[in-house]
Amino acid sequence: MIVMEVAEPAFSSSIPYHRTEALPVRLGNVFIDRLPRESLAECLVRLSESGSSRRVVSCRTRDVIRARRDWAFRGLLLSTDLVIGSGSGIRFLGMLARVRLQPVAYPADVARTTLATASSQGWKVFFLGGRKDEVFNFAHEAPRRHPGLKIVGALEGLKDHDDEDAAQRLVKRVNESGADIILTSPSTRASEEFAYIYRRVLDSPLVVTVWGGFNAGIKERLLAPASTVPAYVALALQTLWG
Repeated sequence: MIVMEVAEPAFSSSIPYHRTEALPVRLGNVFIDRLPRESLAECLVRLSESGSSRRVVSCRTRDVIRARRDWAFRGLLLSTDLVIGSGSGIRFLGMLARVRLQPVAYPADVARTTLATASSQGWKVFFLGGRKDEVFNFAHEAPRRHPGLKIVGALEGLKDHDDEDAAQRLVKRVNESGADIILTSPSTRASEEFAYIYRRVLDSPLVVTVWGGFNAGIKERLLAPASTVPAYVALALQTLWG
């Protein structure tokens, strides 16, 4: 059973500063930040200016379920500065909890907002992760959809936790690129934990993670209209909340 409630996390002494504005919603062992999609760009800017490396992740229903049995993954999410609920499943859980978790962004919305913000702020972006050629195809397509976007690198993620040399080379490559933001879509456990394990030596002030890979679905939605709530969901919300 997934516990759903509005509560202050047990690790309150380390709650990122922005969470004092609105307590997050607890879904199982994960805390979802109650931030509307319209303010995501502003949050990204504030986090990038905080003076230390910050991490943002999009969290799907499957990630909430996984966090119940995978303590390492749960710890990764709990230590993240901003957790954005992604997908209709998270919206549905919020409805059951009678908590306003709308609008809930899809991973593609998070990626699009991140790239649009990077373009407007003049940030240099490093793409990391994906499977096979996904990351390179994504990096090739992004500037056409976001004019002015500065891309300084694109690499597949780590495949093996034990390959310390590869990890150090990746850190060096990212740091030498001068990236202001790393947009990552992990496809392996090593890739998932890279930004957390090496957060103290990565120079990039912001790491944004979108799950699901740099796949066609995300690419096609990079310039798509913002996700809207389907009519039947809107009716259900109105019925529940009056």
